[in-house]
Amino acid sequence: MLACFTRAVELNPKIAGFHFDLAMALGGAGDVAKAEVHLIAAHNIEPGNPALAETIAAFYKDMGLPDKSRQFEDLAREIRADQAQKSGSPPAPTPTPAPK
Repeated sequence: MLACFTRAVELNPKIAGFHFDLAMALGGAGDVAKAEVHLIAAHNIEPGNPALAETIAAFYKDMGLPDKSRQFEDLAREIRADQAQKSGSPPAPTPTPAPK
């Protein structure tokens, strides 16, 4: 599976979802450094995706990096608030991660 995700990124490096899938596979395989690279690549492709920012926040929290986690939690809230303002509706609540 890892080879498939790697190949997808090689063929389509501008697709955030492919970087995300590869990051999840790498993280599952224990290669958190490469997983981080692909999560950030996905974010750089889709900087306005609050769910992606929340996933990155959870990743950093799991890695014991609370400052980086808060940075992406704050970013997700800002994105949701901006989206809500543009649509004229209240912002969707940011999901609270389940306790481990």
